Amino acid sequence: MVQLQKKQAEFSKNGLQLVGLSYDSVSKLTTFAKSKKLSYPLLSDTGSKTIKALDLEYQRGLPYPGTFIIGADGLVKGRLFKEDFKKRHSVEEILKMAIKVCPSKAGTASSSK
Repeated sequence: MVQLQKKQAEFSKNGLQLVGLSYDSVSKLTTFAKSKKLSYPLLSDTGSKTIKALDLEYQRGLPYPGTFIIGADGLVKGRLFKEDFKKRHSVEEILKMAIKVCPSKAGTASSSK
């Protein structure tokens, strides 16, 4: 999440909106976002209901690390997930895929996490 924040301006420039999803409580996410100076929204999935519904549970409510790329129409346009909990896609890989699958009127991208 912190790595994404470092490239927030690049996402915005390409018409993309970042949103994070975590099993953590709202209070924990608020504290985390403030301490890391995150400027994009973090959604709390306490109890991992969404994580489980999307079949993303790694173990005991923890999700596999990953990214959904959602178009302006609300449809999933792409997804990047790793089977290994410790491995993650780079911010550059996420940005590149988002621009590719969600072209905007400006010729770059439009989407959101």
